[in-house]
Amino acid sequence: MPIDIDNINPADPRDERDEFLERNPRQTMEERVAKAFQPIHRELADLLHPNPTFAAAAFIRLLEPPRETERPTTVAIRGGDRERVIDPYVDRVLQCARRFRALARGARETVVNGMRSGIPWRGDDIGFYLRVLDESERMTEMGVDSYRREAMAKLGGLLHAR
Repeated sequence: MPIDIDNINPADPRDERDEFLERNPRQTMEERVAKAFQPIHRELADLLHPNPTFAAAAFIRLLEPPRETERPTTVAIRGGDRERVIDPYVDRVLQCARRFRALARGARETVVNGMRSGIPWRGDDIGFYLRVLDESERMTEMGVDSYRREAMAKLGGLLHAR
């Protein structure tokens, strides 16, 4: 049974981190994200979770899942006696974690709230993400079909505006 990271009691005396790491196959990724979050850990306690590893796991769960093209691959290192694993998904998660860390506190809250409402964040700057949030809200209000028709009409107008 997986741990519900959103409902963990930090006062629980058992070692949650060990239990989490035993059950989670991506333990090194959570630890790497937790390390990236160290400078802002205190701020993340209220936003994601007080435990650094669980805060990292919560952040990862809010991101988009791995895409079909993000499978790990093994490549030979020059000389051919060793191999290295390249994992595009881990790279994307770590890049998003670094960009998230660089955001101001209010921007981090906006990003987390947007991701919790189902609007993905891909490490974009906050101005672009705010536009994405606005357009997503507008699309919800208008309905997907109406929004698409309007967008296609605008795009058609741009193409013929020469």
